[in-house]
Amino acid sequence: MDTALRSKSEENTKLANLAIQETHYASSIHCSYYACLQLMGHIQRSDFGMTDAEVENEQDSTQGSSHILLISKFEEKLFLSPKLQNNQRRELTKWFKKLIGDLKEKRKKADYKNVKIEKYEAKECLKMSDEIIEFLTKFFTI
Repeated sequence: MDTALRSKSEENTKLANLAIQETHYASSIHCSYYACLQLMGHIQRSDFGMTDAEVENEQDSTQGSSHILLISKFEEKLFLSPKLQNNQRRELTKWFKKLIGDLKEKRKKADYKNVKIEKYEAKECLKMSDEIIEFLTKFFTI
């Protein structure tokens, strides 16, 4: 199953690279983060079997951050995965939570803080995004 979200994720990864080349570092971080979230949205539909309506209803019912909901759902899927042994579940869940959390915080800084974003930060975020996407692609049905 292919969704528009998968294409958007790929597009945001390309844009993150291009933004770094063009010295638009804050925009690059924004794109790196959303590339991950959009791929996660795609996986909700392709691997978790949710419909667009189910995803929208779930997001509407939270009255909070849809990002937190989505990230939590992935942490739960990892932690309960029968594909992994118990020690692997904990380690991978912890790793995923930290990496996506760090990327999310850097995206907030890039989007909302009155600070200059440097090239090394943009490259670091693109690397984190690439690692998350590579993991999601291996672990879930894309």
